[in-house]
Amino acid sequence: MALKETVNTKFLLRTRSIVTFFSKCKSCIKYLGIYLDEHLQWEPQIHPVNNKLAKNVGIINKLRYYLDFHMLKLLYYTLIYPYFNYGLASWGAAYKTTFNKICTKRNKCIRSMYSAHGREHVNPYYNLLGILKFEYIYRLKSITFYM
Repeated sequence: MALKETVNTKFLLRTRSIVTFFSKCKSCIKYLGIYLDEHLQWEPQIHPVNNKLAKNVGIINKLRYYLDFHMLKLLYYTLIYPYFNYGLASWGAAYKTTFNKICTKRNKCIRSMYSAHGREHVNPYYNLLGILKFEYIYRLKSITFYM
């Protein structure tokens, strides 16, 4: 039973390859909610996170007319923040261009909480909310992970 559910992937590094032996061979596997591909690029991880964020940003955008600001901030920490937080110590070191879609969705959520224009700079809103930017969340997670 367990042998049917196991998969095989080959992680290709620049100098050598790491091979795991299981029954099926796939180029991308999901392990504990984190997608790993054979080149250890984080595109397969970013795409589902971006889809979930888009759905949740739409929810917050629709509820902003009916809830006060404190409840919107709680919704942010419930619907948006966990997708950034989970596994960030592993996939947070990917290229900055990989995160543009995710950071754009997060900025859209912050702007919609304040009913700000789409072109307005988002840094003052981060300061008002007391929310760390993506790079600082990654640094904090990395420091606490390695301590």
